Amino acid sequence: MQKKKAKKGAKKRKKSTKKSSKSKVEVTIKRKVLGEAPKEFHFVLKTGEKLKSLQELADAMETMHEDVFKHHVNDTKNDFASWIEDVFEEKGFSKELRKAQNKIESRIKLLQKLVDEVIQEGKR
Repeated sequence: MQKKKAKKGAKKRKKSTKKSSKSKVEVTIKRKVLGEAPKEFHFVLKTGEKLKSLQELADAMETMHEDVFKHHVNDTKNDFASWIEDVFEEKGFSKELRKAQNKIESRIKLLQKLVDEVIQEGKR
């Protein structure tokens, strides 16, 4: 009797292993700009909110108070452009973002970049 019980248990384990392997989904982001920054490189806004991707930055800009934006972007610095250049290795785009005159222009440039990257990713 013990042998039969052991075999049944072994079969059950095999079935559960198959189930878990089927539920795994692997997603590969080829372009760093569409992905997430490692945890130690998340951007922390003046408010304490943490951003891990360009998409999150674009979303945050939609409701960001002007004083928060100006804390990070002013005549002497552009923290967002620096983060994009350093973490996402997008020197060309960070240079373009530095040209933006205000929060709306910055968000537009950011959204345009994301759309362009998604289109390019779809062509590959």
